Amino acid sequence: MKKLILGLAAASLCALAPLSAFAGPFEDGNAAYKAGDYAQAVTSFKAAAESGHKSAQYNLGLLYDQGTGVSQSDKQASYWWRKAADQGLKDAQYNLGHNYSNGRGVPKSDVQAALWYRKAADQGAVNAQHNLGVSYLHGKGNTQSYPQAALWFRKAANQNHTEAQVMLGSMYTSGKGVDQSYVKAKEWLNKAFANGSVEALDLILDINAQIIIEASGGFNTPSKPPTAIYEQGKSAYNSEDYRTAFSIFSKLANEGDQKAQTYMGFLYKYENNAVSQSHPKAAEWFRKAANQGASSAQYNLAVMYYSGQGVPQSYEQTIKWYRKAAVQGDSDAQYGLGTLYYNGLGTAENYDIAVSWFKKAAVQNHEKAQAVLKQLGVQ
Repeated sequence: MKKLILGLAAASLCALAPLSAFAGPFEDGNAAYKAGDYAQAVTSFKAAAESGHKSAQYNLGLLYDQGTGVSQSDKQASYWWRKAADQGLKDAQYNLGHNYSNGRGVPKSDVQAALWYRKAADQGAVNAQHNLGVSYLHGKGNTQSYPQAALWFRKAANQNHTEAQVMLGSMYTSGKGVDQSYVKAKEWLNKAFANGSVEALDLILDINAQIIIEASGGFNTPSKPPTAIYEQGKSAYNSEDYRTAFSIFSKLANEGDQKAQTYMGFLYKYENNAVSQSHPKAAEWFRKAANQGASSAQYNLAVMYYSGQGVPQSYEQTIKWYRKAAVQGDSDAQYGLGTLYYNGLGTAENYDIAVSWFKKAAVQNHEKAQAVLKQLGVQ
């Protein structure tokens, strides 16, 4: 947050010019600002600023930046911040760097932004340290350097800058610019989480899932991961620890595991605290698993086509996917397929075929199928 500088130590003032030269206008500006007379604050700060008072120059730039007591002007804000920045005021240096980064009142320039961020960062400006880390991380305004990025993120993180803590934790996770360490990664991410970062929590859960995977020896094949990893995800899901389940299943699913893909479908289909509910994404994951022959996914995809959730409603598609699951022995799919044939939905009505599917489900103790056969008087 950009704030007015409401005072300077007498020693700092004397280092610039005799106190009598501009102390009065600067203090008048402070008083006018506090009283809400912003036009007078502008007049007073300008008088001090034109005499070389760096804090007045900074404050005047801020008033132009906000359009307080004067017409908003990025150009004027940058003009006055440059004067203060040239005198070494770190807040002005940071703000000028920010304006160069965004092309506000000055030509957009990542090089100039990095230059001014560095001047402010060297004086301990925490936001400048973070932004300088980003500059080195992505090679914007500086030659890309992961070690330099980590160095500046650490400086900001040590000042409790949440985003810098997240970035440093991420670098320890990947081993970019630092020696890879899940322990140190979680240490910084936990600090960020304590500051309210949801992203940090997600990264911690990802690390926990990765630790489980690595402890289990990694993946055997794209379609058949170690049982221990899958069971960890399943256990987390059943205990309603959906965030951990999502972290584990998303990794497995993206490697092609059909069971994990099915669970991804469930996670997106039903409300939980891991992901935002999305029927289209649920259908997408069910389809991936269904195409690999997962009967549970085939059944659930059929249900989504039946109701039109996440996909266009289609009885024909419902029959297609019910049938694929039914021939694999899924009793719910067998019952559903019988219902469609009985009612002539998506196909011609066929009592005999309907009864045959009801019987297959009933043999597996499907209560609804048993009840229907009893109503029909079929044994």
